[in-house]
Amino acid sequence: MEIVFSGFWSAFWLFLGVVAGAGIQHWLTQVQFQKHQKNARLVLETEIELNLIEAETIAGRIRFLKERVGAGQIEDADLFLNMQGFHYSAIGPLVNSGHFHSMLGSGGVKKYVEFMRFFNNNNANWLSSALVAEHEKGLSMAFLDWMLGKCEVHSSGLKLISKHT
Repeated sequence: MEIVFSGFWSAFWLFLGVVAGAGIQHWLTQVQFQKHQKNARLVLETEIELNLIEAETIAGRIRFLKERVGAGQIEDADLFLNMQGFHYSAIGPLVNSGHFHSMLGSGGVKKYVEFMRFFNNNNANWLSSALVAEHEKGLSMAFLDWMLGKCEVHSSGLKLISKHT
């Protein structure tokens, strides 16, 4: 009887050790996940801040172009936008880790993607070409107003995201 009783306690302590190990492993995983999520939040906040500063630079360029067009002191060659200063390098790793979607939710992701679609090099090329075409037709002021409105809409969407991250 003592052998059966001893086997029971051995199995019991083994089981308790496995459960305790699993519990500790789960706790460590949660701590590490929270640390990663905190770092991801800081990276995203930094990227948003940099991109908002760059969006304001673009809006300033558009306002400058409006002044020059209004004064009739601009050449077609001056009607360009450069959007190379925007940074989206953190998005890929944040999407792959799942933090991007979990931090922003569907509405925040939509706003960020809309911001990225407007403020990128390909769109800058298209906007610059369209601006030259509109300027040749004498409609560049309206187009610049539209562009400035888009800058404000997308920037305000990103500001909302930064308040909720």
